[in-house]
Amino acid sequence: MVISEEIALEDFPFWGQAARNAALLTEEELHDMDMLMNSIYGDSVEKTHVNDLFAYYFDEICEALGLNVEEVYARSAD
Repeated sequence: MVISEEIALEDFPFWGQAARNAALLTEEELHDMDMLMNSIYGDSVEKTHVNDLFAYYFDEICEALGLNVEEVYARSAD
């Protein structure tokens, strides 16, 4: 059985490293990434895939948002 739900990235229940990385982004940046992912994946993407993107490809996510990953990581020191 497949159960799907529509959820914004701002409300996505990230886990592990993805949760730590997502917490470094502003709500606006998460919204922008949500829009970008929607244009790439359409209405369907697996939760694990979304989490893996934020955990293992965070530098590419930052780049897609026009951000420097090192500057985003430095936000945690603020």
